[in-house]
Amino acid sequence: MLHRNIWKEILGWTVLAVTLLLVIPVLYPTKLPWVYHAYHVILFFILFTVYYLNIHLIIPKLIKRNINFYYILSFFGVCAFVIGIMNLIEIQLDVRALVYQSIYPDTLYRPEENKSYINYYLFFLTVIVFSVGYMNHLFNSWREEEQKNNRLKEQKVKAELESLKAQIHRIRPTNYI
Repeated sequence: MLHRNIWKEILGWTVLAVTLLLVIPVLYPTKLPWVYHAYHVILFFILFTVYYLNIHLIIPKLIKRNINFYYILSFFGVCAFVIGIMNLIEIQLDVRALVYQSIYPDTLYRPEENKSYINYYLFFLTVIVFSVGYMNHLFNSWREEEQKNNRLKEQKVKAELESLKAQIHRIRPTNYI
């Protein structure tokens, strides 16, 4: 079962990496500068870290103890952290200006325009990564609960069968008259 989950995770991370690093850049009408790719590689590894931090630390500490309010708070804290870190990296690498200049080489870049679209993009990706981790937790909890219910049903059926066998064995000797 663990083997199957590992392959699902590898497939999911491969799809995200291909989307961020290959599909989106192909949609641009020109060759993008290296900082765009570096920015998205950093974003990929931050999202990777957020996912495993969520499923191995945050969910076991908060959700399994029914502290949902703090889980929601940690979700917004992680989103703010990702947006803050990625905005700092974007400013340091001057990603927007370089991408803008590669797409529109004959026009002047104005940094005051389109300031917040990247924050929505980062928030959306963080929500997806966090949600997938939470859905994975919900699915695993449901599967464990179903397995527990099935084991209880099997035990109940076995107990009823043993009870019936005992009744039959008690009745059989009296029928030999």
